[in-house]
Amino acid sequence: MQGIYVNIFPITINNTLKLFETERRKYPSLKELREKYRCNFYAEGDRVYAYGGDLSEVTKIGFKTVNKNPAEVPKTTCKMILEGFCNKLCSTGFSIEYRKFITQAFDVKNPIPLSLKELCLLKGCELRTLYIKDILTNNLVFGIILDLKFRIKCEGKACSYKQIKNITTEKYGESKAREIIREIRAKTGDLTPIGKINTQASKFRCENILDIIKRIGNKIELPDGNEAMISLQPTPIVIEV
Repeated sequence: MQGIYVNIFPITINNTLKLFETERRKYPSLKELREKYRCNFYAEGDRVYAYGGDLSEVTKIGFKTVNKNPAEVPKTTCKMILEGFCNKLCSTGFSIEYRKFITQAFDVKNPIPLSLKELCLLKGCELRTLYIKDILTNNLVFGIILDLKFRIKCEGKACSYKQIKNITTEKYGESKAREIIREIRAKTGDLTPIGKINTQASKFRCENILDIIKRIGNKIELPDGNEAMISLQPTPIVIEV
């Protein structure tokens, strides 16, 4: 792969989304809905949309069936893409962590061993979805952004470099602490195996991101049952001169 690329993987949805909707003013907070009903809820504009799971009960409280073009509800579409992508990651051995503004996934099925048996490294990614307008077609284009992430674990608990340094120094001495930190940084691509700055770090990150996306494959199922197609190649950047 030659040229300049950005870690955005385009996603195509050919069919309309199968949703249930009601007025947003009826539900200023979605907390009660999410606690009571076994389906997903998302608010966009002046509407609340329900999808996935058991939807039979929401029709009794005023939700009506609608079919929406993904471009009509871009934020809801992005949420559904993220959920579908995470579900597929889970099926391949990843553990998903949803936070308010960040979603992360780590491959707990294939931990990377380190020279100290109480330590291991988990490879994963931070995920975000987006939509942008194609200036040539004036259509919305959806995509998912993958950033490579690693997590260090000591006896099953997540640890920072500082914590690993302190723990290792206390048990094995400063020399071993420096050695294990260098080993971790080499396996995360920051350093070469002999401890030099890795000038191919960006290539390393790209290859690992591509490895994750290839494990997902070119299809995911959205929560409404629709199928989304994912490009297995990142987005090329064209520089005009």
